Amino acid sequence: FRHNNVTDLNRILESIKMIQQKRQRKQKGNVHNMGRKRNEDGEILIVVESVYSMDGDIAPLELILDLAYTYQANVIVDEAHGLGVFGCTNICNMSLQHKHNKQNHKRNNKETDKNTDNETQFVKQKGGTGVLSAMGLESHPALLAAIYTFGKAAGCHGAVIIANQVVIQ
Repeated sequence: FRHNNVTDLNRILESIKMIQQKRQRKQKGNVHNMGRKRNEDGEILIVVESVYSMDGDIAPLELILDLAYTYQANVIVDEAHGLGVFGCTNICNMSLQHKHNKQNHKRNNKETDKNTDNETQFVKQKGGTGVLSAMGLESHPALLAAIYTFGKAAGCHGAVIIANQVVIQ
């Protein structure tokens, strides 16, 4: 479908639905198919990038996922350019904590205030887990998988595919 054009995606999905319905009617009327259950239609997969690197365009993921759900399609999202830039951490599982030491030096004798200087604060960091996270779409029913490659923002080799248990098995 045309770049980030949900109307064009809807047009394509609607034409696929019409072809599938026509095929089903044809199969029902065929005497040779009686008693056999066949599904030649397969699954519809929509593969998109969350952020397109050339211009930094962000895909309208919520609209794409909602439309896919309407047509019983599945979406795979490539988060290569969203990782490290957009999103928030999952506070329950992925909170990144680091120690931040307060130091309050006095100008004259460079003594530290014992009540505040030795205190350590744990600061929860937000950001970087991708556009799906930023938009709260990580559990959308039409989302089949998200692919996170590490060669860009993470600066290392490798990738992970995040999916539900059915896909993983």
